[in-house]
Amino acid sequence: MMAAMKSWLFLGNPKLYRIVEDILHFYKIDRPTTWLVNQHKDEIAAGDEVFFWRTGNDAALVGWGTIVCDPTELSQDLDQDVFAIDRKKFEGTQLRVRIKVDGVCRKPRSELLKNPKLAKLIAHAQGTNLTVPPDIAVELQQLIRHAG
Repeated sequence: MMAAMKSWLFLGNPKLYRIVEDILHFYKIDRPTTWLVNQHKDEIAAGDEVFFWRTGNDAALVGWGTIVCDPTELSQDLDQDVFAIDRKKFEGTQLRVRIKVDGVCRKPRSELLKNPKLAKLIAHAQGTNLTVPPDIAVELQQLIRHAG
């Protein structure tokens, strides 16, 4: 029996990595980006849904996508080097997933805080990879349907 698809919030710190530029680039060229997996390596799987969250002062939901491979030891895509601010953190072979970027948006923290379910999710957003409960995933899916 196939495992149920899960939803994830993958966080990108703009002090370490230009997450918005990465997502936009890979969306435009229609090729998967790679993402470090530091938590939940045994739960994240191909077919899972990802929401990209830029942390920091200008925090926002910046895109969404679909994981296309289970976590595995991969090097960062050469196209991604230009987006790394802290290159040492991202260099070499590390546990990563490939993600097809299905869309880009900019939904600022202030907008998400208006929804109590989403506010609860982003209030505790720490780490790299966070589980998104099914009811909150539905809220995020509705939000991105109106992305712009």
